[in-house]
Amino acid sequence: MWEMGGSNELEGARMAGMMAIQAKWYTNRHPQKRDSKAGFLTAEVPLDILRFFG
Repeated sequence: MWEMGGSNELEGARMAGMMAIQAKWYTNRHPQKRDSKAGFLTAEVPLDILRFFG
């Protein structure tokens, strides 16, 4: 079964010095919703991304 986030992209982004934000609007579209990952910013809708840069 395909697992979203299985490539550790949030952790990799952080290690590369990027601001890692979990896109919950994407993961919540799937039948098996995932919990937010501890220690990472989350955006419930695409517009939420802007609040991290304001």
